[in-house]
Amino acid sequence: MYKMLSNNKMSKKIRVIGLIITVCLICSCTRKVAIDESRLVEIQLDNNYKIVPFDIEKFKTKQRQQEENSKVKEIVTFDIYANSIINIFKELKKNNFKLNNVGCYAPRNIRNGKTRSLHAYASAIDVNSKQNPYINIWTKTIIPSIEDMQDEIHNKDYYLKRNIIRPGMITEKEAQIFYKNGFTQWGGSTIWKGCPDYMHFQVSLAIAKIVTQLPPAQARIFWNKYLQNPQKIILDPFFNQDIDEKDIEFKSIMKRINKILHK
Repeated sequence: MYKMLSNNKMSKKIRVIGLIITVCLICSCTRKVAIDESRLVEIQLDNNYKIVPFDIEKFKTKQRQQEENSKVKEIVTFDIYANSIINIFKELKKNNFKLNNVGCYAPRNIRNGKTRSLHAYASAIDVNSKQNPYINIWTKTIIPSIEDMQDEIHNKDYYLKRNIIRPGMITEKEAQIFYKNGFTQWGGSTIWKGCPDYMHFQVSLAIAKIVTQLPPAQARIFWNKYLQNPQKIILDPFFNQDIDEKDIEFKSIMKRINKILHK
């Protein structure tokens, strides 16, 4: 009898442990998102910039290719940014900029870190990763690899020499297009010290949180007001920092932004 009770207790304990392990595995496999994915949209860049609903299943199967070197076809972004991003790519096309691949939304942390990437807020854009690499001078990391960046005649440092402009490379000329459309921070600018990320444009973390946390109508009003002079507004400390959700109050934010614009 004693052995039977012991076995029953042991079986129960094993079942509890098994349940805990199962829950942990489920949690670890769950995609952690920073925003409401129902507000994401897909812009079909090869179909006259048509905006279509976000397809989560399609995104999960194609995300890795989209992040790497797939041919540019669409970009997944937050609804509020859609028209601004369309304006960016229309102007790039008008200027005969060679567009190879592009990415925006990706629910991930920053490289080698625990902080959420601006891509997790659908508030960052990567353009032509091969021609515009990420370089970490401390760890000597280059993304994509030197081998992946080589050109048709195998010049392995082809796109590392930024003073020689080649098709698909981002320069200050292209950066200005992003700036005036709200994406004021470029990884290739001189203030991005130590780890230049030439492919990468983003809004500030404060702007990203405001846009993605406010209700759609308020977020759109805020974004349109911000676009009146994004480079001036971003100089204000409040809009160039991390902020708590409790600080995202529509009326006070609009009061602050109007005060900046009328200085």
